[in-house]
Amino acid sequence: MNIFINLRKKFLWPPVLITAVLITLSGCLPPRDGLQTFIEGEREPGEPAVIFESGGTPINFFDMAGMYWISTGITGAVSQQTMTVAYNRAGQGWSEFSSTPRDAENIVNELRTMLNEREIAPPYILVGHSLGNYYMQYFARNFPNEVVGLVMVDGSQLDAYNSCIDWFGDIYEPYCKSYDAEYLANLFAELGYDDEPGFSEIKLMDLSYQQIASSPPMQEMPFVMLASTDTGAPEATQEQWDEQFPGLPIISTEDAFEWAYDNHYQQLAQVSGGVHIPLEGASHALITKTHAQDITNQILDVLTQVQQAQ
Repeated sequence: MNIFINLRKKFLWPPVLITAVLITLSGCLPPRDGLQTFIEGEREPGEPAVIFESGGTPINFFDMAGMYWISTGITGAVSQQTMTVAYNRAGQGWSEFSSTPRDAENIVNELRTMLNEREIAPPYILVGHSLGNYYMQYFARNFPNEVVGLVMVDGSQLDAYNSCIDWFGDIYEPYCKSYDAEYLANLFAELGYDDEPGFSEIKLMDLSYQQIASSPPMQEMPFVMLASTDTGAPEATQEQWDEQFPGLPIISTEDAFEWAYDNHYQQLAQVSGGVHIPLEGASHALITKTHAQDITNQILDVLTQVQQAQ
């Protein structure tokens, strides 16, 4: 969970350079055709497949989504027990672009269409990182007959801007606006990312949240939320805080995580047995890399629960 926008800006530039090189070489790559999909393992009839959804980024990384689940070894380990499906959303990686708005409803519809085309039938265990939390919760709530379990990996706070103000108070609006979709969209537009598919997803986060909020209640199923415990950045000094938020009492890292966890608890309360597991030393951006075994273990634990209940 990053706290300060200026730190976000700093860490965006190395990927931009890598992406620029890949774009230069893109003339050597095949045409985009549908959603780039990575399928591993097999399953017995009626066994759940595990579907992986990535987080959000304003930049089109050519190895986004499917590859980071694969490169960490998570899909490989889970595929020893059942089929796994990781993919790149429309416009990400080498997936075909889509003309539809990049909100939860359209993204989930595209995912379900892809699964149907590849004859990967339900049931599914859904795994989502960061913004992928929005899409997987929308999936689970609107298609309950297809979903038997959820594992969210440091899932984004739902309605983060309003949740932040409710938790800290109206005077912290200057701090909370860094979680506002419109503010983030304007920031990334200033950095030149407004033509990227991932930018459109961030811009429509509020719409995606409204789609989730107006969805049917979530049905009972195993629901695990793994959480980061490290911002991945140094603690702000009083001087740095005062420069960015003059006149406001400082919010410590512990305060920020307390709010984030409360938002997680509210999400987990949709089911009776929701489990929240903070992972020591995990940061939001690197959690799939540094804690791949913990994530794998929780997915396999949910798989076992589902199999035992069948």
